[in-house]
Amino acid sequence: FSDTEKADAIMAELRLRKKMPQWELDYVEGDLCYNTGRHYRAVQLYTRTLESRKARHDDQLQMELLHRLISCFDLMHNEVRKAEFVSRLLKKAETCHDRAMQAVALFNMGKSQYEQGQKSQGYRRMEQAARLMAATKYEYKYDNLRYHYNTLLTFYERDLRGRDALRVLSALERVATASTGKEDKGIDGLDVKERKAMLGHRTVVLNMLGRKADADAAYRQFCSLGSRADRDQYIVMPYLFDRKKYSEIFDISRRREAMLRQNGDTINYHATTIRKNLAQAYFETGHYKEAALNFKMLANLRDSIKNREQRSASLELAEAYGSAEKDRMILQQRIYSYILWSVIVLMVGGGAIILYHNRRMRRRNLTLVKRVMESIDCKERMVQAEEKSNAQQLRIEELERQLAQRAEAAEIKVANDPNSLNASKVFNFDNEKTKIEKLLEKIQNDRLYLNPGLSQKDVLPLINIPSYLFGEVFRRYTGESFTAYINRKRIEYAAVLLTAHPEYTIDAVSSMCGFQTRQQFHRLFLKFAGVTPSVFRKSAKRLEEE
Repeated sequence: FSDTEKADAIMAELRLRKKMPQWELDYVEGDLCYNTGRHYRAVQLYTRTLESRKARHDDQLQMELLHRLISCFDLMHNEVRKAEFVSRLLKKAETCHDRAMQAVALFNMGKSQYEQGQKSQGYRRMEQAARLMAATKYEYKYDNLRYHYNTLLTFYERDLRGRDALRVLSALERVATASTGKEDKGIDGLDVKERKAMLGHRTVVLNMLGRKADADAAYRQFCSLGSRADRDQYIVMPYLFDRKKYSEIFDISRRREAMLRQNGDTINYHATTIRKNLAQAYFETGHYKEAALNFKMLANLRDSIKNREQRSASLELAEAYGSAEKDRMILQQRIYSYILWSVIVLMVGGGAIILYHNRRMRRRNLTLVKRVMESIDCKERMVQAEEKSNAQQLRIEELERQLAQRAEAAEIKVANDPNSLNASKVFNFDNEKTKIEKLLEKIQNDRLYLNPGLSQKDVLPLINIPSYLFGEVFRRYTGESFTAYINRKRIEYAAVLLTAHPEYTIDAVSSMCGFQTRQQFHRLFLKFAGVTPSVFRKSAKRLEEE
């Protein structure tokens, strides 16, 4: 991880050789991205691993991935997503009775509470998590405890809670000197670094508690380690400012600044700490011009860091998006390949069936169109034939008989009960046939059916039939309801327009025929004609050409 370019090359070779399953490759590359600061890409890879079949059936792997995602969102300062994964980890850990993972989830929950201002609750939860982790046999217990105690120590020092800070520092020293197994194996200089950091914290905490002599002794031990782990010198700054050791503040700050300049990185948070300490030291020693200059440099430095972080985040997002897009394209190419072969097989195997079906549908459509057109051409003759039909006459006579019976029954009822509500509905049915014929003639000649809002109420004034009897009389005479009759007339007129005027659009024909929506027109045309309007027009044209 110390050589990102080389690590990326090895990762690419691992993927190329495919000697590990996909989920494990994603897991390893996620760790690589996390440890090299590419947290957006790490989130993508960890999430993909979490969604794999392996993770779905492995509770321990699930919890490890949730732990990593929590760490990513913590570093990205995304509290919403962090809280989501903390909740998931806590629930999974409680289900699996995994105390170590419970401790991880509880600690991160407490840290979020502290940073959101709920300090007492945050401290209580973080302390609970540290005790829980200390009682486990987790493989990476000491690594997690170092993080827990260091975080608590920093927060206690920030809030000037010296006694709590000293207690946590003692716990941290016990952890650092314990046998940690393979966790810190091969980490050069870790013991010196930790010992110097703890001596620095002890100096600050003892001084905070007023134990000046003990603080001075701890500081001498701190200095005795020389320039080793020199970057941790900032830890003792609160002690040096309190004891007004300005010469040492200037010396430490300038050495750290020279080290950063030597490494070629002078725009970072270590540099802001140096600039802030120098500005404060100059101000307290009365060098106000130098203090103002350093405060100005501090402001510019913070702006530069913010801009660099934004650019870095943008580049990382772009890289993560590019990687995700590349993965998506590879998967898409595989899917396309499978689809292509499937389509070829289907085309070879089903080509003949499709061709046969198309020909059959074409013949069917032509037949349907021919029938509709013949029906339209012969409409008048059919009406005349139906008027002379014995069946129609019998139906009309049956209607007359039934209506006469109803009228007679109504008259009897009125006679027996003058107050009856139905007394006003007694009606003479002698001329209903003539009235319906005249109404149909009126609808046909004046094309009333083209009115989109035409209803039964609109035609009642044209004939002297009560509204409660109109529907039954109309159906008995025509064989269909008033609405069905009007829609059929509209469809017949639409069929004429579709064949006679190919320049008209389907929407125009629908509107001209009195339909309020295109969907209604399509549905009714398909119901009456058996095909859609567009298929009808194409088939009619083909029929005409033949």
